[in-house]
Amino acid sequence: MTKGFIEVAVNGLIERMFQKRNGLTNLEIIRTENLRFQYLSQNEEPEPAPKPAGAPKRAKTKPADAQNQPAAANAPAPSASSKPAAAQNQPAAAYAPAPSAAPPAAAPEPDALRDAPLALDDINIKIEKGEFVAILGHNGSGKSTLAKHMNALLQPTGGTIWVSGLDTRIEENVWPVRKTAGMVFQNPDNQLVATVVEEDVAFGPENLGVPPKEIRRRVDAALERVSMYGCRQSAPHMLSGGQKQRVAIAGILAMKPECIVLDEPTAMLDPLGRKEVMDTVTSLNREENITVIHITHFMEEAVLAGRVIVMEDGRIALEGTPREVFSQVERMRALGLDVPQMTELAHYLREKGLHVPQSIISIEEMADALCELR
Repeated sequence: MTKGFIEVAVNGLIERMFQKRNGLTNLEIIRTENLRFQYLSQNEEPEPAPKPAGAPKRAKTKPADAQNQPAAANAPAPSASSKPAAAQNQPAAAYAPAPSAAPPAAAPEPDALRDAPLALDDINIKIEKGEFVAILGHNGSGKSTLAKHMNALLQPTGGTIWVSGLDTRIEENVWPVRKTAGMVFQNPDNQLVATVVEEDVAFGPENLGVPPKEIRRRVDAALERVSMYGCRQSAPHMLSGGQKQRVAIAGILAMKPECIVLDEPTAMLDPLGRKEVMDTVTSLNREENITVIHITHFMEEAVLAGRVIVMEDGRIALEGTPREVFSQVERMRALGLDVPQMTELAHYLREKGLHVPQSIISIEEMADALCELR
């Protein structure tokens, strides 16, 4: 037995013990228990804490016109009440009158918190390592809010969310959580920060303190993985929408995450760009075993997932495989959502008396079903 094999075995044992202690299965990467989140209204948001007593006050700045005038023109006329010479050498702030400070806002009362809009309500989900989960729902259903909890961008008002065994409410866990679950946003321009593609991909590892040689290796590998290595020296603004989104995904891959959360990454892309991004995402899931949580409005993208979660008013309305969820055509319509085109066609044909399966979700399945009709 080699030393390397022993190290792998020991590390695996430690990982299983850690996950068991936190109530996780060996493969579980995200779990929520009674997750709740409320947005406070603007008049209920606490104001910044007041400065400690005795802190120096900032001197008022003269108007721009007065700053351009000669010093003599702005000097006050001498008077009997002028400050002593010793006092004139002190900072002006020491003699500035204390501004009237507004009283600190009180913490929201429990009643005010209960009346605040509820964005997430009693969310209980488990996502295992290597899963591909699609999250659907109309605008305002809570999809993006849930995604931001998975990356610790938001903290729950109630309940708990664990990411790879780490409680996101603990401040020390925020950075490890964000290294575990990378996030790709809807607009790639909001996620690209450099003027050269490879420099943008290197931004994340640099901030993690990765050695330069390892950064170079990660950047090349990530760009090759998303088929963008040939554009490594290009300027991001010269790329198409789909290419920009793939560069954003490469930037996440360079940080070696276990999970990628994609918040409507194809919403601003044309059909070709959507295909490029979804081919990359499905390939990462199947070949690299990276957990994918994909938020989308496109039902054809949700079909590619292994599990579909449908949200409504901050709650989980439906959950199951794509076939189980999309076969409930009337229920999906009641939630204000579409179903894949072939599923809708199958539903229509069944209403007309043709015996085709309701669970059809692809063109190939529809063609086979039509060929079998007598």
